[in-house]
Amino acid sequence: METILVVEDEISVRSGLIDLLSNSGYSVLSASNGNQAIDILKTKTPDLIISDIMMPEVDGYQLMEKISQNDSGYIPFIYLTAKADYNDIRIGMNKGADDYIIKPFRAKDLLSAVKIRLEKSKKRNAKIDEIASNISFYIPHELRTPLVSIIGFTQMLLTEFDSFKQNEVIEMLKLVEESGLRLYNRIEKFIIFSEITVKTEKDNILQDKAYPVSEIFNNVFGKFDSANINTLQIDETYLKINKEYFKFCISELIENALKFSEFGEKINIEAAIADGFYNLTVTNKSKIDFPVKNGNDIVPFVQHGREKIQQQGNGLGLAIVKKIMSLCHGIIKIECSIERNVIIVLSFPIIS
Repeated sequence: METILVVEDEISVRSGLIDLLSNSGYSVLSASNGNQAIDILKTKTPDLIISDIMMPEVDGYQLMEKISQNDSGYIPFIYLTAKADYNDIRIGMNKGADDYIIKPFRAKDLLSAVKIRLEKSKKRNAKIDEIASNISFYIPHELRTPLVSIIGFTQMLLTEFDSFKQNEVIEMLKLVEESGLRLYNRIEKFIIFSEITVKTEKDNILQDKAYPVSEIFNNVFGKFDSANINTLQIDETYLKINKEYFKFCISELIENALKFSEFGEKINIEAAIADGFYNLTVTNKSKIDFPVKNGNDIVPFVQHGREKIQQQGNGLGLAIVKKIMSLCHGIIKIECSIERNVIIVLSFPIIS
């Protein structure tokens, strides 16, 4: 049985809500103000909160803020109020409310809103459980591989250092560094993936201040061998999408193109402004039929083409890029020709 916390200072309204929800099969907790609600939340975690806005001591807005500050997980929140002003609705939604019911209301409208929010919450929780299961399954193998190299080479150096020549020591240290960077990269992807997957379009991934894209490109290009990259055009503009997310998208497309390219083949990079979007295009000649034909083929923890190409990684990169593009209302396009030419275009909206 799902539990709903009702926070309402008017006794008649609170009693009516308790009766309505109880008779509809829900378990109901109740509080007459925000402070009482906070006390209840210290020991109980409801599946949904219905709260009035104008209340003594702690109002609905303050209650929402306190809940969001505590590590109590995601709880759907419906504001119940007599205030129908658009500005009040905007404030409530910006603070994280999922819905807004205006008093007086019809019982069927309230029950419908409750049902919708609980169903969405179930889907969200199921998605989080799926992610946790996938991460717990993949992390041991994906982290173990580089760790074996790091531990193995360091043990050899500690126990047999005098038996190695200087150039052999340097080579082993390079391999340790390479494995360490690979491990760092994989952990970063797991962190970003777990962080971004639970975000919705309500979550703002824009920065207050725009930044020049050139500084991001310069940073990313420094991590790759320039001999493998042909930069056709990089238009300068200013973007507000989270810097780290933008950097990740560029890096992932380059990394992906290099991984699938024929040996000695350069990849082409172009970034141009068109129709209100900043279009990042990465083109390469693939050594196999590129397994990802469109955005629907991009699935977390699936390494496409692994049966044909030995790959390092965890199958998260393009899945993260896809989610970032969705959150910033961007567009991802993938084109593959029979000649194995692969073109991936990310279109980021330019927000003034």
